[in-house]
Amino acid sequence: MMLVSQKKSLRTHFSALRRGVTESQRREAGEAISKKLLSLPCLAESRSIAAFFPSSFEPDISPFILSALSDGKRIFFPKSAKDGTKYEMAEPGSYPHGFAKGAYGVMEPGDDSVKASNADLESSPWLVPGLAFDKVGGRLGHGLGVYDRLLEHVKSKKIGLCFAFQIAEAVPADDRDVRMDLLATEYEIIKCNKTRSIVK
Repeated sequence: MMLVSQKKSLRTHFSALRRGVTESQRREAGEAISKKLLSLPCLAESRSIAAFFPSSFEPDISPFILSALSDGKRIFFPKSAKDGTKYEMAEPGSYPHGFAKGAYGVMEPGDDSVKASNADLESSPWLVPGLAFDKVGGRLGHGLGVYDRLLEHVKSKKIGLCFAFQIAEAVPADDRDVRMDLLATEYEIIKCNKTRSIVK
């Protein structure tokens, strides 16, 4: 129960901080993060990447996505099932126009998208959004478990993307919470020290 209460408190705190971000700050942070992502070998060497369509409260990483697409990489995005109960990854017909609002008001690949196969995703590094992260790879999502399920069997690199103010001292987590390998903010790339214990 304490873990649930701690997560709820952190969600309230970091959601409020994100709402204070201006569009210019979002764009500038997204450009800085995009430059850092372009320098990462795990992304540069991969033929495909699992990403997300940034919301109005997240750094706009469109420069990175457009650059990756121009290099011929395949980019997959979360897409909800018709009943909204689960998510799969899909390749849109185009970016950013091949998207429509899906479950929870999140932009998702449209009807002309193609579902990604397990083989497509097996070696794809993942770019992961979140409300907060910590330096041992802990991630705080919105409490729906979407990414915990999507990432459950992922063995490739998982990169949490966020504003610098979203790096918490510690994110409460249990064994079901998937940890990140790297974090990318507008100021730095952080290699997560996953040998340290997650705070419970």
